[in-house]
Amino acid sequence: MDRRDFDVADDLLARRLNERPADPAVRLLAARSARRVGDFRAATGHLNAAKQRGGATAAYEREARLLHAQTDGTVANELLAEYEAKPDAPDAHQLLEAYLEGTLRAVAPMGAGGTTIEAEEAALEMVAAREADLHRAVNLWLTARPGNVDQAQGYLWQARTYLAANKHPAGVAALRKALELTPENLEARFQLALGVQLQSPDEARRHLETLLASQPNNPYFQLGLANSYRMLGRGPNARRLYENLTTSNLRLDALVELGTLDLEESKLPDAERRLQAALDAAPNAPAAIMAMSRLHHLAGRPAEAAKFRQRFDDLEAARKATVHLPK
Repeated sequence: MDRRDFDVADDLLARRLNERPADPAVRLLAARSARRVGDFRAATGHLNAAKQRGGATAAYEREARLLHAQTDGTVANELLAEYEAKPDAPDAHQLLEAYLEGTLRAVAPMGAGGTTIEAEEAALEMVAAREADLHRAVNLWLTARPGNVDQAQGYLWQARTYLAANKHPAGVAALRKALELTPENLEARFQLALGVQLQSPDEARRHLETLLASQPNNPYFQLGLANSYRMLGRGPNARRLYENLTTSNLRLDALVELGTLDLEESKLPDAERRLQAALDAAPNAPAAIMAMSRLHHLAGRPAEAAKFRQRFDDLEAARKATVHLPK
């Protein structure tokens, strides 16, 4: 876990739990590992088992508190203050990690981005309220954790904060630092590929081809590479990858992208069939709704196009109304 090699750690812990399933100390370690990779359900299960067997010990209470902070960013801020008060306390760096993960999860969730000006403004407002604290926490982490793996993780958090704050060049620069420190870091390479995809789709393609060579069945790498191929005008290559994804957990994304590719190639009947299938599976999917509006516009059906555009705007307004700044 100190090397952030959580797959190996989980395998070792699973073997130990197979031998001693009631051992609360092992359960707490398993909870920590699951929490740190974002598997909160597994972390909660291990915590409950540890409490049942060993009681609400100080170690249990600490791990439960860190889990709470990571799942509810509104309570994470106290961890930063606690770290700054006692930075040399045992395992104090875990407070920083839980603070950063919990706060970023609340104000800049992975994969989330506004699709209208209003939504982007709401997201920027959320990040602005915590940006200075996030950067301070990252700098504290980089000072306290000098190893390459931890340094790279610090730059990943830094990049996520910059990108969420619409400071794209700084975010990409941080991602390049993370990848330079740990060339084998799949997350750093993937996030960098996404970060440069619009400005440099060919660089993104190279990163994504490297990633896909290491994990040929990873649907996220396939989708990213397909998007790069489409941007580079390599429609047939993109289409093959999108079609591979129609039976994966990214089926909805693949249908929308295939429908969009059909629109670009003026294959309106095929686009409508695919986009309708996406909407049948997820009636409120914003990307599918917007693509359907575009389809009706291209097909010369302005009234239908307007209906879908209004539906999109209504969903965005409802989403914006639910946005609350963390305290």
